[in-house]
Amino acid sequence: MPHYRDYSDTPKFRTPWFWWSVAIGLAACFAAFTWSASRAVFLYPEKEENYEILRKLNRLPHSPHYKPSEAPRGVSLGPIALYSQFLSIDSDARTQLNTLLKRQLTSGFETQDLIYYVEGDYQILEIRDLTEDDLVTEGLLIKAQASIRPDEARSASLFPLILEYILPNAKSNQKILYSKGDTISLKKVPSYCAVIHTHEHVMNDDSIAVITAIPIVKGLQSTPDKQKISVSLTETYNVSAELPMLDY
Repeated sequence: MPHYRDYSDTPKFRTPWFWWSVAIGLAACFAAFTWSASRAVFLYPEKEENYEILRKLNRLPHSPHYKPSEAPRGVSLGPIALYSQFLSIDSDARTQLNTLLKRQLTSGFETQDLIYYVEGDYQILEIRDLTEDDLVTEGLLIKAQASIRPDEARSASLFPLILEYILPNAKSNQKILYSKGDTISLKKVPSYCAVIHTHEHVMNDDSIAVITAIPIVKGLQSTPDKQKISVSLTETYNVSAELPMLDY
């Protein structure tokens, strides 16, 4: 009599659909996370870790080399308007503004929503070379205080606004063209000196505005005695540097 094997108790093979679904879901989540993380690196170059990744990938945004005719339109503000604009906001709003200003700079001005050009007269308090510890590592830094004249009948007086005026890629030997007490006069054209950071310094219960600014058009800046020095935006920044650039 033929012998037939009974397969009724043999375990049946089932396609592991559940585990396949889990694996596919995890892969999709990982892909989405990776895409989001890589996108954030490009969207937020002002963050130190993102900037370093872009540097290693050789994907840092290029600084613009605007000609005067190509400069962003922006808003021109004198000392009084600068003081009112940036000291009328609370600390949280100022922190957010400074983040956006730094992002605008480090992204190569990919967006131009916050272009504020500094105008007015500023009396030089000190000048020094930029170093590797600064946001911009080559050039000169001038600290100056705003000077305003309420009307033609009165002489100019100092105003509670300090300007940190960055001259990127200016030569160290050009410091002799600036002296303490000299006055720098800035206009949108031809200075194109844009705000990149704001700070409130309180001294004896009085608020002093501290504005850090940099020319964003490659070209010439005027010295107090009307000589010209060449400046241009740097290609890289030390994004870990403290702002403002001087102690207050």
